[in-house]
Amino acid sequence: MSRNIVAVVLGLIFAIISITVFTLLSHMVFPFSAEFTEKIATGDPEVLKATLKNGSLAAFLGELAARAMGCFVGGLVCGQISNKSRMLYGLLLAVLLMLMGVQSLRQIPRPLWYQLALLFMYVPPAWVASK
Repeated sequence: MSRNIVAVVLGLIFAIISITVFTLLSHMVFPFSAEFTEKIATGDPEVLKATLKNGSLAAFLGELAARAMGCFVGGLVCGQISNKSRMLYGLLLAVLLMLMGVQSLRQIPRPLWYQLALLFMYVPPAWVASK
């Protein structure tokens, strides 16, 4: 049992690191506009909400891809370390990552299509990788 807990914790660590790295790479390849970045820097919540709803499609898709790749990496690590029920622990990892993603959505608003896509972005990559 402790090996499976370690598998999920290490999967979370690797997933978070991967999501961060892939998101940074995504923003380097598909940057938000200078005007967008200036408006976000103001810190005004209403300006933030209005600006994020009109963000670059490529940048948002890059973020979604980064989350999917991070979930895949985390599921791969979790599946390799856990000794039994690899898919179950991969799904547990995906649910934990999904809860973290929902918390992120609560803090920083995003367009509705992004929110819906994000909810379905966690489980498939982690499940496939944990197999």
